[in-house]
Amino acid sequence: MSTGYRLLQAMVERFGARLDASVSMGMPTGIESGDYLGVGVTDPEAAGRPASAYNSSIEWSTSIAPDGPFDEVGEVSLAAVSVRGDDELDQAIKAVHDIFDQVVAVTREQWADHDMFGVPGLWDLKPSGAELNTAQLDIGATAYLLIRFSFQAQI
Repeated sequence: MSTGYRLLQAMVERFGARLDASVSMGMPTGIESGDYLGVGVTDPEAAGRPASAYNSSIEWSTSIAPDGPFDEVGEVSLAAVSVRGDDELDQAIKAVHDIFDQVVAVTREQWADHDMFGVPGLWDLKPSGAELNTAQLDIGATAYLLIRFSFQAQI
């Protein structure tokens, strides 16, 4: 089983227990006013269409032994989303950045030199990028922060 898939599952479990937001695998349908973290989401607006949840490459580790280890290097995507029932866009932007700060704090707590987040072989996980999108919609001010985490594991 891929490290990427195991990492997505572990993130839902760990973040779901610790964040001040509704956490799910993918984006929940019927989003209303509130704060959300979709794990494995590259575009919250694409909830009804297939989209990449993670990507990775797998190659031989340092030796090319038939039963030797492989290295998996990849990236997972998360989307922090805040929908306000009003026009306070600055509050929606603050909320998604608060979610990001909480995600980083939980990730730091899970730091280990191997098996981070309880994922076998995972030895490196760090934020690798973020992209903020905002809109004033009929449902209110909306912000979403696409968060990318790079990972490395030995499988």
